[in-house]
Amino acid sequence: DQLKGWWYVATDDAYFNAVTGDSVTHTAIDRLFGGSSAEQVLQCDRKVIRREYRPDLYDPDDPTFVDQSTTILNSYARPHRRYIPGSLQSPLWAKVEELVSLSIPDEQERRTLLQWLCHNIRYPGRKIRWSILYQGPNGSGKDSLGKLLSMGLGEANVKMVSSSEITSGFNSYSGGACVSFLEEIRMQGSHRWKVYNDLKAPITNDHISLHQKGRDGRTIRNVTNYFASTNFEDAVPIDNKGDRRWYVVACQWETREECEANGLNESFYKEIYGLLDGAEDIVWSAAQDYP
Repeated sequence: DQLKGWWYVATDDAYFNAVTGDSVTHTAIDRLFGGSSAEQVLQCDRKVIRREYRPDLYDPDDPTFVDQSTTILNSYARPHRRYIPGSLQSPLWAKVEELVSLSIPDEQERRTLLQWLCHNIRYPGRKIRWSILYQGPNGSGKDSLGKLLSMGLGEANVKMVSSSEITSGFNSYSGGACVSFLEEIRMQGSHRWKVYNDLKAPITNDHISLHQKGRDGRTIRNVTNYFASTNFEDAVPIDNKGDRRWYVVACQWETREECEANGLNESFYKEIYGLLDGAEDIVWSAAQDYP
């Protein structure tokens, strides 16, 4: 069966691989396996009306689930991870702890940050109704934390979202991922409150309207959590009363030069990235055990 692992999804009019998470067109399937598109559809005995990203309903033995008598393909692809006992005591995790200790002076903020990261890796798709906003200069470890998430959850389950995407008028970043990592966010200008309000529902609601370019809007189950990084203290227009949707964690250093002078230098990052190389199982295992 040359189409083994592939599902035909009617609403996409395309094929989706439930193991790898790849989605391809009719033309691509024809080139891969030969024959015409119509023949491929007829040969494929795995057909569904639509697909939906639901890590909370993941079943390794059946990539589908039933909702109101309709069989739906689960497009969440869980990465293969092997549990390694003692990962919290590994040199890698010690370096992660050192990273946040050098950046963040408050012990409770450090612990909350790591608990948030580990919770997402341990329970993919379980909604947290508030987001981390990590403010600090270049060199304060923001990208390293994003890499940690990607390694634990699998790259396909973490979306790296640019500031231009957030202000584009579309919100494709709100679906199809366990975590959306909002890179160098800054809500400014006359539209800052609109952007701020547009993010409220994705952060907190159980269901949201998904608007993707070139497609009709639709309502989806909200399983995505958000981690925002920024260089700016005024990145999010939180009023004086605060906003429980955002948990602000601030680096104690204001410039890259201060970070480097206090241990977050080229040598440090060379060592931590060397330890991260190929260490997906360690990252995932440490998250399972983090208190």
